[in-house]
Amino acid sequence: MSGALAVEVVTSPEQLDAAFAIRVTVFVGEQHVPLELEKDAADAEPGTVHFLGFLDGTPVGAARLLPPPAPGAAAHIGRVAVLAHARGRHVGTALMRAIEAEAWRRHAEGGWPRSERDEASGTDSVRIELSAQETAVAFYQRLGYVVGGRRYLDAGIWHRDAVRTLTGPPSGLEG
Repeated sequence: MSGALAVEVVTSPEQLDAAFAIRVTVFVGEQHVPLELEKDAADAEPGTVHFLGFLDGTPVGAARLLPPPAPGAAAHIGRVAVLAHARGRHVGTALMRAIEAEAWRRHAEGGWPRSERDEASGTDSVRIELSAQETAVAFYQRLGYVVGGRRYLDAGIWHRDAVRTLTGPPSGLEG
């Protein structure tokens, strides 16, 4: 059964509450991450963008995007979570593509510092980093992220860093 899939940038306190509820269900409830580690100061920073993924109008996924802190730095995706009953229905892919599109839009409109610029070709790019749980590495690789080899514990869960450089707006929901 396939439901209508949509992703929205969070614009209201009610949507933010829904995003937090999803994150708490997945990270705190399922993965036993302490609540004080799951929610942090970055959630409330002015440049942070939160996202909600919907199936048939019901929130089932959440994620956040942190802007590059300085020119030459990368934007950072984090707190990507999809409720158990919605996994395998492309919600994670839709969230990631929406986040990438928003990162590119903010970069293109001049709202963010430039990540990289190839002076020879004059091409701008936006570098996006994330900290991938090892169980999700294949998912991020399918989406074009290059995953590093160094593993580390974060909140008691093994992670590896991953990066993708956008040289234009992302297309479609492939992956």
